[in-house]
Amino acid sequence: SMYGIVREAFQNPLTAVLYVVALVFLGYHLRHGFQSAFQTFGLRNSRYEWLINLVAVLFWLLIPLGFAAMPLFFLWAH
Repeated sequence: SMYGIVREAFQNPLTAVLYVVALVFLGYHLRHGFQSAFQTFGLRNSRYEWLINLVAVLFWLLIPLGFAAMPLFFLWAH
């Protein structure tokens, strides 16, 4: 089953660590892309900077954290 494949893969510490490191890079990439998109469309200015940064944190931090929960669960819970 797919659950078994994922469980087996993420019980290997090297696989889990590499996956989490890749998610750190993904988060940085999403952060840069999110903020660059607003700059490209001319919407990034001092008036909306705080809102863009707040939404960016939700976007680039929470998505990778959600995906990182999977290997961390299998690495330490089982």
